Amino acid sequence: MTLETELVDDLPPVLAGRVEVQQVLMNLLLNALRALDTVRQRHVRVGTGRDGARALVWVQDSGPGVPQEQLDTVFDSFSTSKADGLGMGLAACRRIIEAHGSRIWAENPEGGGARFSFTLPLDEQRGSGD
Repeated sequence: MTLETELVDDLPPVLAGRVEVQQVLMNLLLNALRALDTVRQRHVRVGTGRDGARALVWVQDSGPGVPQEQLDTVFDSFSTSKADGLGMGLAACRRIIEAHGSRIWAENPEGGGARFSFTLPLDEQRGSGD
């Protein structure tokens, strides 16, 4: 399995709770790792970028992707494609991200896999490296 990062160096800090953002990232990473159980090529990429006045964070895997009919409901409570899943992890992620005035979404990028992305407001007052 390979893990790659594509992190932007010059992003200002975000206006978000550190523990909450860690919870979101851990959930997305664990879901990505579980998605790799059924594939030979096992890759996870984590990246950051900028989306206007917001930081963009994404986790992408090389798994089978999210079934098209579930893309709109994957963040709903009790929505799961896992036999042993409760369907609460992504719902909690959405609540955390939306509480910060931001959004989270899922997509199946060209080439396969799934990509989960979210934004967080930047603290432009503090700037990068402060």
